[in-house]
Amino acid sequence: MRIDLRYLYMRQTTVMGSLMGTRAELLAAAKWMGEGRIRAVIDSVLPLQDVRAAHERMLDRKLFGKIVLTP
Repeated sequence: MRIDLRYLYMRQTTVMGSLMGTRAELLAAAKWMGEGRIRAVIDSVLPLQDVRAAHERMLDRKLFGKIVLTP
C-alpha cells in the first residue's frame, strides 16, 4: 500500500496501527471462535437509541469488554 505523505501532512492526520500477530495466528483465532473455544467479552447490550449512554460508558472507562448496540 502506498500513501502520499503530503496529503497526511497537509491535513495534520494521525496514523495509528497495531500488530496483532501473524496471518496464521489470525486464522487460528478465527477457527477457535468458530468452534466456540474463545468468545468475545460482552460488557453490555443496549438498544441503538442508547448510543449516547454507551459512548459515555466508554469515555468514563466503566466497561469491561465490548458494548453491543442492537437496532
